[in-house]
Amino acid sequence: MSSARSSSNLRVTRQPWFGALIAILIVAVVIGGSFALKAFGDSRTDSSVSGRRGAAGSDPSWPIRITFVNSSSFTIAVDVTNVKRGDWDYPAPDSAAPKGLRGAWIDPGQTVAVTLAVDSSTTMHAPFNVSTTPIAGSSKGGVITFYSQVNYGGIEMTAGTPSFWSWPTSERPTSLTDSSCSPTWSGSAGSYELKGGRTGAITATATCQGASDTTTVITFTDTKS
Repeated sequence: MSSARSSSNLRVTRQPWFGALIAILIVAVVIGGSFALKAFGDSRTDSSVSGRRGAAGSDPSWPIRITFVNSSSFTIAVDVTNVKRGDWDYPAPDSAAPKGLRGAWIDPGQTVAVTLAVDSSTTMHAPFNVSTTPIAGSSKGGVITFYSQVNYGGIEMTAGTPSFWSWPTSERPTSLTDSSCSPTWSGSAGSYELKGGRTGAITATATCQGASDTTTVITFTDTKS
């Protein structure tokens, strides 16, 4: 009788412990699975898009080179909006800096260069907005809208091979030859007001370099009043 009670008590005392162990194991499995799913999701970066496209044998990506030169007196904060994900491989314009432009800060005297990857099927159809905000007193930002374009020809390129680039105008002037760049472009990149009432403006100027490896160079300058 005593032995039966002891055995019964043993089962009773082990059941909560055994149940707790099972519960802990279940929680561990759930947490582990959650982290695994998160890791899988985090691993699906923009670079995986390029890999999938290459594996599928779809349209190749082409490099788009943009260089920002800050010749102003203030840091310029840059962000990117209105990116259509299907237009781009990795890095895209809204990929995180330094590969992309999202969250980039360009200090005075600093040059930031990126090489983006546009899908070749989106020629002239891959616009995106770059917002520019001077870090100076009370400031207002500006927006530059880039449009993907294509050059044919060029000294170092075989006939018919395209060179993709982005420019702050939606259409190339018809007067240009295949291998030439658009005329210089200028636009507002923001304004600011300093202590004491001094005001100023940031101007973005776009110039083009190269033919086969076309690069858009955006230079920021400021004018104080």
